[in-house]
Amino acid sequence: MKYVLVNHRAPNANCACDRCGHPLQTTYLRDVATRRRYCGHECYRRRPLSGFPLLEIMIPATMVYLGLAMHACALSASLFEAALLAYDEADAP
Repeated sequence: MKYVLVNHRAPNANCACDRCGHPLQTTYLRDVATRRRYCGHECYRRRPLSGFPLLEIMIPATMVYLGLAMHACALSASLFEAALLAYDEADAP
């Protein structure tokens, strides 16, 4: 976690924070290893640990999808069990 605090130096006109996309002001942080620019310590601290920002979105989305799939399977099993019970009751003399 090494960074440089840049003070009173305006970046290029089209520079934005690599984390949130806000335009950089005259004070910003720059990561020494990756040379990425961040608008403040909060954005720098929340940077992706893997270096792949897409993973930051994909992993939680996959977890939500798997959670929904598990609920759907449980619902299907419950409905199937209810249908079997109704069928058994209909066949009872």
